[in-house]
This record gives sequence, structure tokens and C-alpha cells, in this order.
Amino acid sequence: MSDGYSDDGLLAYKTPYPPSLPANEPNWEQSKAYGSRRTPTGFAVRKLNFNDPTGQGKFKNQDWPFEQRLGYPSTREGWHPLIFKYGLEVLDAAGFINFETTKPHTYNPNGYWESKRNRSGLLAERIHPVLRKEMWHLFTDEEYKTITPALLLATAILDDPVMLCLFYALSRPTDQLTTFEDPHLGTCKKLDIPATLTEQEQWEVHEKLCAMREWTSFRWDNSQIFVDSGSLAATTPDCALGRDIPASGS
Repeated sequence: MSDGYSDDGLLAYKTPYPPSLPANEPNWEQSKAYGSRRTPTGFAVRKLNFNDPTGQGKFKNQDWPFEQRLGYPSTREGWHPLIFKYGLEVLDAAGFINFETTKPHTYNPNGYWESKRNRSGLLAERIHPVLRKEMWHLFTDEEYKTITPALLLATAILDDPVMLCLFYALSRPTDQLTTFEDPHLGTCKKLDIPATLTEQEQWEVHEKLCAMREWTSFRWDNSQIFVDSGSLAATTPDCALGRDIPASGS
């Protein structure tokens, strides 16, 4: 977004672009012949020379040493397509395997607004205010720690400028709705999502998301509601917290 951050080619948060094979090698069955290394935005890829005595897979001296092998780790059938294409080493380097919240990790997701709200550099303040510890009713510190990697990724999504465009439209339905006639359904409404937002509009919708803290909390629940509805999560009135919140379904 031109008004939100500099157009330097970097992502708004730190989930890297996946590796891609050269145009003359579009078949991922050949991915094991390639190696990769991390770049600021993703992975550089080059073919490997398996006869290189240095073990660095070089064809010539100026070739960079590879850091990850692409492709599936063995010839056993039935690998998941993601592992078949990228391999476990690439997925690990991208931050999707065995993520440890207690160790610094260059490539774990950073929300777009994280630097603006986190002056102290604390892990807890990297998480979106709507998802922080105090919002998870009766969670222990250990339980919250187990979901921290997922919350960091959710923060990156909530903070993404493109996603803010959607929330902006949702928060202004009278301005962003178009009515049209469908031959089968009759009168319908379409949400018009702006392609970009000014920085002021981004702040506006970000603050509206943060205001959800006044009306939202999360908790584990063994309620029969999940059995009855076949759902994994549900929204219900939370009278226990002294808040009068209307239920909105599962």
C-alpha cells in the first residue's frame, strides 16, 4: 500500500515467499536437484552439483553455498504435497516447524503495526491487543504459551494492510455496500472493499479492532453447545465477566 509503508519489495510481515524453480524446470519432481538459501523476502534457488567435493553443491567457485535441500526427504510414497515440493528443511527455515517462542527467530511473523505499538520489544506486545493473554479467560500461562505461535500468525493477518481494507469496509457498512438484483435471490448486497487506505484510515480501523477488547473474551469450554452444533468454537453471552454480549451463533 503506497500510503502505509515504503514499497521496497518486503512483505508487511515476515512470512517469506516460497521458493520457486527456474522457468526451464517447472516440474517439482525435480526439486531434489535444487538447494536454496534465505533472502530478505524468501528463498533463492539454484541447481546442486552432487559431485562437488566440498559438499556445497557448487558448479563454479562463485556459486553460493546452499542452506536447505528442496524436495521430499526420502523416496517413500505419500508425502504431503507441501513437503514433496519444498521439503522439511525449507519449511523449517520459513518458521513453520518447531517454532520456539523463547528463542529469537528472524523470520517469525511480525504484524504490520507491531513496531508502532511495541516500544519495549516484548514478545507479549508483539501480539495483537485483541489476542493478548488477558483476553483468554481462565487460561494458564502454559496454555497461552502453547498457542502463542498461532497468535503471532493471526496478528500478522489482522495487521496486514490488505486485510485492514476488508475490516474497514465491514466497519462502515452504510458507506461500503452496493445493492443489486439477482434473478434467483432477489435484492442482494455486496460489500465494496477499497483497494487501498490512507494511513489515517488504517489507524482508524486498527483502533476499531482494538476496541473489540471491551466486548470479547476467549476460553476453553466443554459445553454441550459444541456437541449440539457440531462446531469447534462458538460465540455466546459472557455474563460471567459482567458483559452483556449478544450471542451470534456458532
